Amino acid sequence: MSIFDILSFLYSNYSGILTPMDEFQYWLELSESARKDDVKGRAEHFQELFQPISREYCSLESMSLMEILELVELTQDTLDEVWKQIEYEPLYPEKRMRHLLDITGMLAINLSDMSGCWNRLNRLTFMFFKGFFL
Repeated sequence: MSIFDILSFLYSNYSGILTPMDEFQYWLELSESARKDDVKGRAEHFQELFQPISREYCSLESMSLMEILELVELTQDTLDEVWKQIEYEPLYPEKRMRHLLDITGMLAINLSDMSGCWNRLNRLTFMFFKGFFL
């Protein structure tokens, strides 16, 4: 098994990633445990890119609607930055990004259900995903 095969498996295996926080934790743990400098550097880079929203997602349940809306915008900017980064290869995998977008959208929907503002956050979630792929 080549190093490429191992990296491909690591970067495509996201079955345990159920929330955006899991994804952020994945890159943090990989940055701390990787033995090869290129893998460690790439993981550290993604972990740093996710850092601003990582802190915010930890306090998500106590946020006001306005704070959640601001986090949606910050999340869009962060994911866009992660997607467009060219400093490290392989680039952020498309399937992994789609999965991250899915679980982020589901989290937004669950939050909107809990807060009773389904229509507003549902529209924002749609705009978020639509804007990301255009």
